[in-house]
Amino acid sequence: MLLSGFTDLQGYRRENAGLVWRENWNEGRLSQANATLRWRNLSWWNGDPMDRAVGLDGYLETAGRLSFFFNWDAAGRTWADDHALSVAARSLTLGGNWNRLSSIRFGWNATRARTVDLPSGDPARLQTATLSVYGTAGSISYNLTGQQSDLDRDADALRLIRARELVASGSWQFPLFIYVKTQAFVVRYDGTEEESVDKFLKAFVGWQPNAFTNAYVGWSGQRRRDPTAVIPSERMVERGLFAKLAYAVQF
Repeated sequence: MLLSGFTDLQGYRRENAGLVWRENWNEGRLSQANATLRWRNLSWWNGDPMDRAVGLDGYLETAGRLSFFFNWDAAGRTWADDHALSVAARSLTLGGNWNRLSSIRFGWNATRARTVDLPSGDPARLQTATLSVYGTAGSISYNLTGQQSDLDRDADALRLIRARELVASGSWQFPLFIYVKTQAFVVRYDGTEEESVDKFLKAFVGWQPNAFTNAYVGWSGQRRRDPTAVIPSERMVERGLFAKLAYAVQF
């Protein structure tokens, strides 16, 4: 059990408390399980209440490397633009993983929450679903993740924004300590607040003969909305080359 409080430069106190339970099994169908109960209390330095929240986390893993988890949080109020709003925030996340084979693994999770829409400050409902496929086969490692998030206004279920994201990354290890890595994602937004597409691609080749030496050179490109543009639909394209050489001496 941990109880602590402190003050930072923002001028508020934070008190945290937690209770953790863990159990491991060496035989049978179950491998391990744990649960954590969390509590948080925030108050301004002058003593005025700021926020209170409680949370519960749980994890269960079977002997066949199949795992499940959940996260639940409830806060007395939420925040937008550094101002407290009288909107109770709730969130529940359920998910799991299957890690029996190193060449192909699966992960999934779904979240349902009540929060606020930052541009308007109105109460809103958030729903997110994620599915990942990843693994390592010989000298190739990969990760492919798809996610969809919907933010709807709580009053009339109006879709404020929906984001659909696809993320892919991979690495290839070659002889003579040479490797190639790639990272890419595409995000599509639609709804009453925004309709756009963001794209990103990075690829680089490197050389790492040991843990203390690493050198690589690569290219990256990104297309996204310009946050400083007067017209919100204006797009900004960024392209560039990058390189790095790192060497460390152990003594």
